[in-house]
Amino acid sequence: MAKYTKAQARSSKKYLSQFAEIRIRVFPEQKKRVEESARNAGKSMQGYVWDAVDAQMGADTQGAEIPPYIVTSLMEWLKNKGHSETEILDCLTYLGKHHDK
Repeated sequence: MAKYTKAQARSSKKYLSQFAEIRIRVFPEQKKRVEESARNAGKSMQGYVWDAVDAQMGADTQGAEIPPYIVTSLMEWLKNKGHSETEILDCLTYLGKHHDK
């Protein structure tokens, strides 16, 4: 077996220095489930977990609903500015179609 050289150690240390580390603690059963799911997906455990986190972050920022209090406030504001119910409905329809783009 080849000996791990000082040059290899320096190279590894330099390579790893560009990364930040996130640690999570899980029960052994949870770890086994993640490992099995990653293996079934043909991914490393790190890649599998990162894909899951990335997907969740995307879901958190895209396609989110407009909070009801914002819709109510907007409707009241438009009505107070003299807009008709049809114009208010058109505005809400437009927002519903375009707010997540």
